[in-house]
Amino acid sequence: MAKKEKKTVDQFPKLSKSLTDVFESINKKMWFGTIKLTNSVENVKVISTWVPSVDVALGWGIPEWRLIEIYWPESSGKTSFCLQVAKQFQKENHNVAFIDVEQAFSKKHAMNIWIDINKLIYVSAMSAQQSLQIVEDLASTWEVKLIILDSVAALVPQEELDWEMWDTTMWLMARLMWQACRKLTPILAKTWTTVIFINQIRQKIWVMFWSNETVTWGNALKYYSSQRIDVRKKWFLKEDPNNKEKVTGIEMKIKIIKNKIAAPGAEVLSNFHYKWWFDQYENIINALIDLWVIQQSWPSCKIVIDWEEIKTQWKKKMMEKVKNWEIKYDVLYKMLQDATIESETFFNEDQDENEDPVLTQEDFDMIADELEEVED
Repeated sequence: MAKKEKKTVDQFPKLSKSLTDVFESINKKMWFGTIKLTNSVENVKVISTWVPSVDVALGWGIPEWRLIEIYWPESSGKTSFCLQVAKQFQKENHNVAFIDVEQAFSKKHAMNIWIDINKLIYVSAMSAQQSLQIVEDLASTWEVKLIILDSVAALVPQEELDWEMWDTTMWLMARLMWQACRKLTPILAKTWTTVIFINQIRQKIWVMFWSNETVTWGNALKYYSSQRIDVRKKWFLKEDPNNKEKVTGIEMKIKIIKNKIAAPGAEVLSNFHYKWWFDQYENIINALIDLWVIQQSWPSCKIVIDWEEIKTQWKKKMMEKVKNWEIKYDVLYKMLQDATIESETFFNEDQDENEDPVLTQEDFDMIADELEEVED
């Protein structure tokens, strides 16, 4: 580490000797990398959630060594979404820790998403102080790269455990969260650790004319989080052909409230199935529509491939991101083909319903050729 920082200072010969000595002195007194020039600062690395439409909204994934807050109402899939992220961190050979404050973790549920439970660190703490201290200790090891705390709303301060049931601890957790965020932020940046805080929604009283929703335990996470993700359950999915009343999943509405690595405010819809989790093929289509590779217009449901735009440089970079989603090109080809054949509403403006669909076999061959050029 010391050798790396020495090289960082030496590669700027225009700096005066006195300023170079100050750089070396500060790095020696504190820790190497405390002070350096901006061009030696590493870019933020993101890890895909493996839900393509969500990746596009987030700026291609969850950033490393940052605080992330995910909040939503009950039964909206918060733990499932975080386990989806944990699986991707495990694919990068990173250790993952899950702090189960709500005592609602299911090993069977984690195994259904192919989580390697042999490498998943499970923590069950009693008080809020213990949970937050464990987060700090795990992050300080440099070995754990993702810590999920489920959930902030379930944290109970030690004082509340020691007192009687009817005693009040007003503002205690809010002060504790401010202190924890202040302390964790530099540690995470130093050790390259990501922490995801799962939170819940509460309602403000005496609010009538605007949104009365807020999160628990103060505003600390609002300020210190690099990403704040609001996920809502839009409605239940009932897609069982044998039993149309059986609930098979939910449609999730995901909105990016705050984002320091991309533009905030993006909204995406994603289907979450209890049996096979997120529908990746459907998310690929939604992601390509969001990126304007596929143009969709309503109510005619027209899909048009803009081939000139695909050939531009930023489209090629986007296709490189598609490769990171682990989607084979033949799967994308078949998915687009099935979406065109099964629907009767994909037509050009000058076509009527009796003519061939917009996406012909030649179009699909052109898609394959374009993707092969990007791959090469």
